[in-house]
Amino acid sequence: MRGVIPFFIAVLLIISCSTQEVCEEDLTPAALTTFHTYQDEVLRDTILSGISLYGIRENQPDGLIYDSVTAAKIYLPLNPNSDQSTFVMTVNEVVDTIRISHTSTVYLISFTCGFANDFSMTEIAFTKNSLKNIELINEYVNAEETDDEEHLKFYF
Repeated sequence: MRGVIPFFIAVLLIISCSTQEVCEEDLTPAALTTFHTYQDEVLRDTILSGISLYGIRENQPDGLIYDSVTAAKIYLPLNPNSDQSTFVMTVNEVVDTIRISHTSTVYLISFTCGFANDFSMTEIAFTKNSLKNIELINEYVNAEETDDEEHLKFYF
């Protein structure tokens, strides 16, 4: 009887020490976009005010991503269900449309966290109402990247 009690205590300790993985990651890949302007022929980082951004997806209502924010950078969530992501951006009541063509690959992060998408941006088309140019810095977008991995530069 004396040997049974320590055995059950040991088993109870082993069972109580097992941990279960918790997934706290945001698995939505988004392209980090920074803003830049030329002032006196010098390129400068820029903070824009009054930025509104909508995501446009086929057969779904437009999704408001940013509503009249002031920012030096924004995140563009790419559409995993299509080979294009389309955004309508308003800056000080001037509207531009941005269309990003991309390929995507689904991969397993873990059994607890599930699946995510990798994106490779292949082409960018945009209107030139307030935007002057868009530069592709890093074409690869992944949900597990750090928050400061710049993908696009918007020039105004």
